[in-house]
Amino acid sequence: RIYLVGAGDVTLSRMPGNITSYYSGGPKLDSLSRQIASWAKRNKVTISEVVLDSTLFGEKEDWHPTWDKRGLSQGYMAPVSALQIDAARLTSSRNPNLFIGQRTAQPINQAGVLFLQSLRKYGLAQNAKAVRGNVLSSSEVVASVKSQPISRWIQNTLIVSDNALAESLGRLSSLALGFDGSANSLTRAYAKALKARGLDTKGMEIIDGSGLSRLNKVPAKLVNDVLAQVYGNPASHSAVIAGMPVSGKPGSLRYRFNSGEQRPALFNIEAKTGWIRTGYSLAGKIKAQDGSELIFTVYNLGSSVSYENRAAMDRLVYGFYRCGSALTNN
Repeated sequence: RIYLVGAGDVTLSRMPGNITSYYSGGPKLDSLSRQIASWAKRNKVTISEVVLDSTLFGEKEDWHPTWDKRGLSQGYMAPVSALQIDAARLTSSRNPNLFIGQRTAQPINQAGVLFLQSLRKYGLAQNAKAVRGNVLSSSEVVASVKSQPISRWIQNTLIVSDNALAESLGRLSSLALGFDGSANSLTRAYAKALKARGLDTKGMEIIDGSGLSRLNKVPAKLVNDVLAQVYGNPASHSAVIAGMPVSGKPGSLRYRFNSGEQRPALFNIEAKTGWIRTGYSLAGKIKAQDGSELIFTVYNLGSSVSYENRAAMDRLVYGFYRCGSALTNN
């Protein structure tokens, strides 16, 4: 019996060898299987069962009731689990710039199927089945793969608004801060981290790491204060700054502020985008028309939002660009 233990890295990929999946440089199932094959041959082992352990974030997959189920079909989120392959996408991709892909509602079961397929390429586990369970404390580690540096995770999360990576970062941060990695721990975990930086978290409620729930509450001033610290000390926040989308460049701001009267702002606005069906948001830094630099946070919220809401928000932000330092005098 071997155990496949998920450590929260949703970038683990089914793609073999050096072929890039959705996440360039991510760990591969194939690497695990090769290590296991070498161990099995050396020890003359037959694998009769694979046990899937995804208990790091909880026993079962986690899907918040406020999340839009279209996240599965439209390919921007799957149920949360510590064991996932390609962030639970149904297909693999050779295109590292393509992150949208339809998701499975059962990422742990999918991981078992894909792991067995990988093992069987090496002549292993031909008659084995995959079941869910908990790894025994007495188990021996026979194979492992390592994640990319968290700095790369942060950049990948921000540039395309990758919800699965954002959720994992939130859950792993909870564990690192001494909490249990559950969704219910996130408000306390975020508050602990932010208060340590001297930030006021009054009114903050964190429902999920991805930001997909309409019940999340984060005051705009808090976001602005975080950004002020990020840009006030760029050497300590290089991963965040490197991941911020820039108008006109590849990422979630590529096609905004790039035409018509707003074109002068092209390449001069770097900001994290946000969208759910009840709101748009944009927060980051502007290099204004007069050369000044502005930190800003804008929300456009309602019972439902349309493209026009986003366009109105962009017109407001473009107004910031034109006003520049004059804003600080009003």
